[in-house]
Order: sequence, then structure tokens, then C-alpha cells
Amino acid sequence: KDYLNNIKNKGLFDALRARQLKDCLEKIPSRVLRDGYERINGDGSKLAGAIKRLVHAAERKPRDALAKWKDYLNNIKNKGLFDALRARQLKDCLEKIPSRVLRDGYERINGD
Repeated sequence: KDYLNNIKNKGLFDALRARQLKDCLEKIPSRVLRDGYERINGDGSKLAGAIKRLVHAAERKPRDALAKWKDYLNNIKNKGLFDALRARQLKDCLEKIPSRVLRDGYERINGD
């Protein structure tokens, strides 16, 4: 019933439209900054700036990948990430908890 009233009063679609408008308006400053950066980088040409930005991003990819790999190795060394063995041990321990709790409750009820 509330849903039908919202549709009749355009409350539901107005909220959706307002959200879409807000999202579009939030993108404007980043678009202006990107446009300005491309013009400066491309000596006044937006196209040249965009191509230079793409080339720079392609050159940066291997460096970023190596940095991610180093972070991953450090996390493994510092046990920040679970390896397969620790994950399996944790899974086995967590699976035993419900049976332990049920057995304890059963023994308490029966008075064993």
C-alpha cells in the first residue's frame, strides 16, 4: 500500500532521480580536473594529453604490479594473510564448535 502511494505521489521515482542527479553532479569536479590535466600535459591539446596519460598508465602498470606482489609477500611473511594450512586448521576448529556445544548441553541436561 505504501509502495503504491509512493508511486502515485512520485516519491519513489523522485528519490531515484535525485540520487542519479547527485551522482552525475559529483562527477563534474573530477571531470574538470581531468580535462585541465590533459590540456596541460598535452600542451593545449586534450587528445595529446589523454594519449600521454594512457601511455603513462601503461608504463606504471609493471611498477604497480611489483609493489602489490611485494605487499603480498610481506603479508604472508607477517602472517597477515592465511595460507592454505592455517585456513584449513581454522575451518576444522570452527566445525567442531557446534558438536562440542551440543554435547555439553546434552550432558548437563542428563546430569552425566
